[in-house]
Amino acid sequence: MKAIISDIVLFSESGEKRHLTFDNGLNIITGDSKTGKSALIEIVDFCLFSKRSTIPVGKVTDWTNIFSVVYKIGHKQLIIARPIKDLNKCYFSVETNFDIENKLNLGYLNSLTLKDIKQAQLNFEQHLGLSVTSTRETDEQPRQTGSKATIRDAASIMFQHQNLVANKHSIFYRFDDYYKRAKAVSDFPIHLGWADGEYFALKREQERLLKDLKKNKKQSVSLKIDRENKIQKLEKPIKLYFNSLGMQLQETDIKLSKLSKLTKIANNLPKVPENAHENSDLGRQLAKLKVEQKSIEKKLYDTNKLITKVGENSGDAQEYSNSMQQLLELSNIENQPAEVISCPLCNTDSLEINAIVKEVQLSRNTLIDELSKVGVFKQDNSELLSDLMKQRDEFKKEIRLLTRQINDIKKSIGISNDDSLKARLYTLKGRIEASLEQILEEETPKKENKPTDDITARLSEVEDLIAGYDLKSKIEEANVFINKTMNTLKGKLDFEEELKQGEMKFDLATFNFYYLHKSKKIHLSEMGSGANWLACHLCLFLALLKLTVRENASIPAVLFLDQPSQVYFPKVRRVFSSSNKEELLTDNDTDKVDENIIQVINIFTVINEFLNELTEDENINFKPQVIVLEHADEPELDKFIRERWASKGKKLI
Repeated sequence: MKAIISDIVLFSESGEKRHLTFDNGLNIITGDSKTGKSALIEIVDFCLFSKRSTIPVGKVTDWTNIFSVVYKIGHKQLIIARPIKDLNKCYFSVETNFDIENKLNLGYLNSLTLKDIKQAQLNFEQHLGLSVTSTRETDEQPRQTGSKATIRDAASIMFQHQNLVANKHSIFYRFDDYYKRAKAVSDFPIHLGWADGEYFALKREQERLLKDLKKNKKQSVSLKIDRENKIQKLEKPIKLYFNSLGMQLQETDIKLSKLSKLTKIANNLPKVPENAHENSDLGRQLAKLKVEQKSIEKKLYDTNKLITKVGENSGDAQEYSNSMQQLLELSNIENQPAEVISCPLCNTDSLEINAIVKEVQLSRNTLIDELSKVGVFKQDNSELLSDLMKQRDEFKKEIRLLTRQINDIKKSIGISNDDSLKARLYTLKGRIEASLEQILEEETPKKENKPTDDITARLSEVEDLIAGYDLKSKIEEANVFINKTMNTLKGKLDFEEELKQGEMKFDLATFNFYYLHKSKKIHLSEMGSGANWLACHLCLFLALLKLTVRENASIPAVLFLDQPSQVYFPKVRRVFSSSNKEELLTDNDTDKVDENIIQVINIFTVINEFLNELTEDENINFKPQVIVLEHADEPELDKFIRERWASKGKKLI
């Protein structure tokens, strides 16, 4: 909604009021220090449902009982009025073509119901088109980072306080608080109308569907493991039962759909014969199992041997390198011998000794060469060692299984009479039937999770709907728009000549600002001129103002600037409200003062031309509002000045 501030009205306890009016475009409140100019930002912020008042304590708060601000959207007026003594209550009303000058008084406010401030804020936001109850993208997201989108998040875009408008360390109001910064950044697309409540509901559903898929996958793995356990419960006693009867159950008999095949076999076990002992062939089965056990024990032995060798050999190359280094040190020649060695007595060349020395030197050079080839050599055998250990564990598992089977057969062989063997077979059969009954009971369908195919299909639908919002592309396009606007404005403002060839850059996804100069990122604090800092703030906030009105955002089309001229001369101007000109004059260089005045006038000229251009832009066709609180009061600014205040004259209070 393209809302502007039409009125700021202060009421005393007796009903007396101070009334300021504003319009679209450039509005200037000018005057001396301590006349109440800067308090206007805090009053508007307070009436924008701030939890606490930051209005300077003193004359303004002593005199005022109720602070009110009127926002205008077309013919509709949104009246917000807050008692200074009750921060939890607020007056809120909506009027059409309402005569604020004559009808907005204490009598009118007393006719309204004093609302809870949260309810008043909700009503105000609904009129602005802001109604997103939750910005959480996951169900587990903390409340402070995913709560309702509110107009409070927009305060960072609307206000440039006196200590911020040309600050080289900070750009945005309230960004010293991590959560407030994160909230303002994440909720900005909502204010621009790019994301709504449905978008965040879809994001939460997407997260739940992804969790369900992960859960199903995990459950699938768990079912596979459970299936293997069930197979073992049936397979072992069935094989032993068949072996006890002298029958061979081939692996091919249970190869396909193993569990269902075993279930079928368990349901159709051969009957226990009358002469069970004679029909059994336990001895042959026992011998076969022992041979298989011995074979696996041999494999386990070989594997353990390999594991030991791999561990021992891991450091061989390093030890070799260390040994070579020690040999090199031992062969070190402290004093380099002469090329030709002569006898000290007769001074005759000793050819034999010379030959030995050369041979030693050659050998040493060869050693050095060998050492340089070896260097510090290290081979990673961890993966091989890990595979061998896994293999070792598998062999141990197989041996344990075979041992149990061997012991079971040994117990059967130990039974001397036919009746006892029958009892053993009946026991095995009973064990098989009990296991089968348990398995069939577990296989009974219970409450199932949503099928994976259904989850995947819905996830695809949800992701398509999310993609339809196309936030990434919108942010990228907006970044181009903002950067182009900033750099066009930069060319019109006072910006250091040395850096003019660079580009201002801003990213809506992070709210990070920097200056790109000769392919190098320069942060605001690295620019050594107050004029540069001011230009960066003005260019960025005017560009954001243009973006919000282009997108018909829920943020009021209002920008407050508190004393942008301070960079040039905090006190000096051509026209003075004070009678003592010499007291305020800080520089006797008339040319310099004139240049400063020119730059200040240029700031307001650029702002005014910028706002006028927006009304001519067919995509915008609207003039937003810039309210400037200033010391400067030049004749060129007369048509924009709404109030003139002086320390010894008219002021806010």
